[in-house]
Amino acid sequence: MGFPLYWHFADAGQKTSSTYVIPFAFWSSSGTWRTRGVLTAWYTRDDASGYKSHAFLPLFYQASAPDHFALLTLLGGYRRSGPSRLWYATPLIWSSDSVTTSFSMAFPLWFRHTNKALERTTTVVPLPLPYVSRTSPEESFTMAAALLWRFRDIASATTLVLPLFYDVHDFHLTRTTVLFPFFVRYHRETDQTTYWVSPFVYSHTTPTYATTFGLPLVILPLYWDIKRGNDETTLVLPLYARWRRPGYRSTLVIPSYYHQEGLRDDGTPDGTYRRFVGLVLPVYDSGVKRPGDFMWNLFGGLVGHERIGHHQFMRLFWLFTFETGPAPRAQTAWYSAPPRASRKVAARGLNVAQTLHADHDGASLAPVDHDGPGASKLGNGPLGRSWIEFTGQAQH
Repeated sequence: MGFPLYWHFADAGQKTSSTYVIPFAFWSSSGTWRTRGVLTAWYTRDDASGYKSHAFLPLFYQASAPDHFALLTLLGGYRRSGPSRLWYATPLIWSSDSVTTSFSMAFPLWFRHTNKALERTTTVVPLPLPYVSRTSPEESFTMAAALLWRFRDIASATTLVLPLFYDVHDFHLTRTTVLFPFFVRYHRETDQTTYWVSPFVYSHTTPTYATTFGLPLVILPLYWDIKRGNDETTLVLPLYARWRRPGYRSTLVIPSYYHQEGLRDDGTPDGTYRRFVGLVLPVYDSGVKRPGDFMWNLFGGLVGHERIGHHQFMRLFWLFTFETGPAPRAQTAWYSAPPRASRKVAARGLNVAQTLHADHDGASLAPVDHDGPGASKLGNGPLGRSWIEFTGQAQH
């Protein structure tokens, strides 16, 4: 030892030695491990493990081994050790990843940490507006600028946008949404009931019931929409109304138009209607009282015409009605006939055997009209019946 600048230590039994020339150099050995250095620069070797390193602090450090690698500088660096990874660019940007956790940051703008065991991720953005988020499979929480708050778990979700918006959703049960001062909405999942309330609209609906009042509710509702089962009523006050009741549907445009049409049990039009056009008093009205009929009037009956079946009638001066003659046959050929059935067998030439219903002894023969009422004149006229009887006898 040359105190205080030179120091040397050795152990022959342990095969170790260390030498220091303070503060300029040092070297040491321990088995297969060798280190040599000058000031803040050094290198290290271990022939047995394959480890080696080089350093020139604070500018550079590099180390490597079969399961390890590191390269660190002032501007950036990378390190790998087994499954773990770390990299950085300047001291402000970092990212690390291991079996249990991961962390990333862009200081001071963004930070993220993940707990892999709990599957929970936390994100923090301090600037320019604060943002915090924490998520996991069971729940999540989000805050943005202290104005947006949202919490969610497996049973519900709540959202706040201060100070005006509020939404609470209990999954499969209810949901309430509020936007002050414009509207409140409430929905109940069990019976599919929904309410809307605002200064402009009130609405209450269910699968079989609906009521809607329109603008402006504080004075007088101008829009109404009401449903009770199959009954429907729509009003746009003070000009328009439309309603549906069993057997008919009506439309009213005040003060000039009214229309009513008949409905079948399934809600489809049955071909009948009444129509009035005028100002307060009807100027023109028309209608079909039953399929095949038709009537019209001017000024409530000053002049009018009506067809009932095969008969034609003229009306004059509200009181006088007289028959003018039969209607043309082309207009009444289908009168009171049942609805046309779709064709199942296409007629081919004179092969009328497919259009007959006959019993085995030929006592009953009848033509089948594949095209509906009035479509086949041959099968229904005298010539058609003669031909069918002749054909039936020939078959027997």
